[in-house]
Amino acid sequence: MIGTAMMIAVIGKHEPEVKLDYVPWDIRVLENGASHVFGITLGKTTIQEANQLYASFAETKLEVAEDEANYPKLKLLAVYKELIMNGMNTQLQLTYQLEQDALNSIYTKVSVGDENKTPRTSFQISPEVEMQYLNTPVASIRYIPAIAYGEDTIRQLFGQPSEEVIVNESQRLWRYPESGLTIQINTDQTDTFIYTPIQ
Repeated sequence: MIGTAMMIAVIGKHEPEVKLDYVPWDIRVLENGASHVFGITLGKTTIQEANQLYASFAETKLEVAEDEANYPKLKLLAVYKELIMNGMNTQLQLTYQLEQDALNSIYTKVSVGDENKTPRTSFQISPEVEMQYLNTPVASIRYIPAIAYGEDTIRQLFGQPSEEVIVNESQRLWRYPESGLTIQINTDQTDTFIYTPIQ
């Protein structure tokens, strides 16, 4: 852990151009029902192991949204902004598997003294706080390629979705519950692939 902290400080979280062979349609469902994709087993592989797997140090941030009762809805993310997967520039976001109490504690630490009157949607996490949670398992994954695949290609690679939900004029959701995958089909930006535990 100490060595990892020193490496983070020395390289400033610079992400080397390591070419990875992972592809988003290679999803394996294990015997215990857990899904495995991008070299990560949801609920088992830790953030520390992911850093080693991708030979990169993720940028950790606390994402803040509000629920229907205007109560902060918190999510701690490890963000790899410039991975090269299967020859394509890719952003990968890993969600830390943390209980609400731990997320509230982090939020209290990062929001103390924040004089910005405009509500914040995210906070950068200090290396000290980050180090406390490196052994946390990955709860879910968001895969954001730099180039859109297109609907026809997605159907060829992933098959026909079990369910299609229209969110608004510019976004639809394609759901593949058997593999824990939801694809956000966007007309105004590249699509987002979301991998969650199989229900």
